Amino acid sequence: MDHRIGLIAVNGLDAFALADLFPTLPEERFASSHSWAWLRFDPTVVEEERWIAQAEREPLGKARRPFLVIRGEADRSWRISLYSPKQEPLHLAFHHDFYRPPTQPLEDLLDELDATVPEDFQTMKEEVGKGSGTSSTRLKSLDAVKKAQAKRVGAWINARDDFGDGDQARRVLSGKACSPGERLGPFNVLPQFLDTLSLGKAFGTEDSAWQVGPEAGSVGSFDRSRSLYATVPRAELIAGGPIELPVDDLARFWLLPWFCETDSETDLLIVPKAGTRLRLPRTDGSVEVHRRGAQTYIEITWNPPGRRVSTYRELCQAIAAAPAGTTIEFIAGRMPEDDSDDASLQAGDQRYLGSLTDQGTFLLTHSSVAANPADFLAAMEICRQIDQPKPSFVMPSEQDARGVLELARGTDWFVDAGALPRVKGKSVTAASRDEAMTTMMMVFRKRFEAGPWNTIGGQQQDEVSHQEWETAIQEVEKSLAKAFAAPEGGDIILETERAIFRSADWSKMNVGFLDALDTLCGPCEQEDMPPTPTEKLWPIDRAFTNLKFTRLGDVHCNRFGELYLRGYAGPSGDTFAAIAVGTLGQFAFEFVTPLAGGGSLTTSTTPDLKDKPKAGIYKRSFPTLTPAALYQEHRSALAKLTAAHAEAQPIEATTEGFCRALDDYIKREF
Repeated sequence: MDHRIGLIAVNGLDAFALADLFPTLPEERFASSHSWAWLRFDPTVVEEERWIAQAEREPLGKARRPFLVIRGEADRSWRISLYSPKQEPLHLAFHHDFYRPPTQPLEDLLDELDATVPEDFQTMKEEVGKGSGTSSTRLKSLDAVKKAQAKRVGAWINARDDFGDGDQARRVLSGKACSPGERLGPFNVLPQFLDTLSLGKAFGTEDSAWQVGPEAGSVGSFDRSRSLYATVPRAELIAGGPIELPVDDLARFWLLPWFCETDSETDLLIVPKAGTRLRLPRTDGSVEVHRRGAQTYIEITWNPPGRRVSTYRELCQAIAAAPAGTTIEFIAGRMPEDDSDDASLQAGDQRYLGSLTDQGTFLLTHSSVAANPADFLAAMEICRQIDQPKPSFVMPSEQDARGVLELARGTDWFVDAGALPRVKGKSVTAASRDEAMTTMMMVFRKRFEAGPWNTIGGQQQDEVSHQEWETAIQEVEKSLAKAFAAPEGGDIILETERAIFRSADWSKMNVGFLDALDTLCGPCEQEDMPPTPTEKLWPIDRAFTNLKFTRLGDVHCNRFGELYLRGYAGPSGDTFAAIAVGTLGQFAFEFVTPLAGGGSLTTSTTPDLKDKPKAGIYKRSFPTLTPAALYQEHRSALAKLTAAHAEAQPIEATTEGFCRALDDYIKREF
């Protein structure tokens, strides 16, 4: 079977009926599917050639069923004989060179090829026409030969009920449905043709499991390292089942394995009711559809959750429209990315099987997860929340609700504290639509932490990943802080439990890193280096002097490693001014007035500052204003706060007093 092919197949018979044709063959030489029984043989063995001859003399035996024989050699050609009651058999040969660019005059090519096959299989040369001219003419004539032979096979298939898809067979045999790689493969278009008859498995070396792809031995279309269908655990009858579910739930089954293992992929195998064919919508590159007779296997590669929602919804809406009796199987598993990947993470390896009913519902009968009907009903209730703008759940207890929040905190699925689930009593609500699926995942993992779904493995993996990420970020932050820290400074001005404040020397500050990067990467090669921190400082310093502010000193604080600060005291006795310059290119100036009760008013060129009114902290941002205009805004805001019973406090107009004000800021903000 490695270089030669041979196959006898009977439509509508089981293996024992086929054995009636060849009573001397051992039973294990046969295999069968839902519509075919077949025997594979080595066409070079004389004894098996005798069996084929017997089948051709009495091809239908007592069963009176359609019958076919396929023989051939890899990298050369294959030929098919199609038998049916009361009709002459159809013999055709399909040479691999039919599907490759011709390198010689067409008639010479056909003569050469026909010399390798029996007379009954020789090419229909009446279809060639004037094929000895230019290369393009020869190609067109070769297409005519393929199309003529494909049309005859397609018509033969379509004339028989439940035999296969003749139109698809015609497309395959004419070369339209095959990729260049398949046409250049060792068996050319034969594997695809067998797929159209639901005989794809007969071409493989074993028949234990469905294998998808152009050849029965492949593992799919997305570079998967193993066959998903073959490796996922079997689905067993559900104890206490079956479970009748709304047909809309078909589009949500993929969530069950995804909640357990977010790297899982979920395929579908659909077998429509006899005599019908599944119609599917056009799909994008994340979906690959394989048809084998009545069966349809749908591969769906890993893609982001939001995209998966729409993909499964679109596919399953079409599947739900299939006739009652259509069986649907969900096959989910995690594909290791490489040989070093941890293949033991199998929480997402799951399989579910059921069928459509005449009531317009889906009857779930089998599952690889040992869940009972109550488990499935609870799980699908969680899954249905995917259609809500902000999913909300009621947990069994307040402790369970808080447990959902703790699970969420241990993962990287939530970008910040504001994205975490909202918990109030027993209620858990997604913070926003963007957090809907991840909140559902946390609720599912908490709800079924004791089983039957294995939610622990996926959660532990997420928590380890989260911790590794946090550690990496901390190391990067330390490295950056060290690399871009401003010179530490000189004598200690103030040391508290929160920070150390030292005198600073502006002459030691380098050009801001981001400023220099802008220059080096900018469009103008002749652009001068940007101004140094000192050069940026002086215009603002002069403006503060004009506003009657007194310079207090230059400070470096270890809590703001890359910053130098210059402090000023205002003429009113209640306001500090500050200029902050950093090695990463930061530059800002601001006015700060302390308020009674530990609050403060800050007016700054730093953008997007936010108030904390409950703490008495008020902030105003004006990134583009000059020092004079900014100070005017500050005094105006202070007057309004004073009118609202906020009281400005006097400042200590010394360098140490400026440092104490900074320390108070650290205490409030950090």
